[in-house]
Amino acid sequence: MKGYPFTPLMPNMFFRRSHLDDEELASFIDGSCEERERARMANHLRSCERCSEAYRETTLYKGLSISGAADLE
Repeated sequence: MKGYPFTPLMPNMFFRRSHLDDEELASFIDGSCEERERARMANHLRSCERCSEAYRETTLYKGLSISGAADLE
């Protein structure tokens, strides 16, 4: 594709990855993230089955109550 600025091998620098990473999930669970980020992550957890499952498994594994559950409703 002549003139097209992106190639399939170019890293996707312009779009945020689609799932929460371990560090983001940990900061959501322990409440150390900023309110704006917490709201973004809660919104993502409501709509992403993969990340919400990771959230549930992590909180259950750690024996924690699901403290962020109110954010997910």
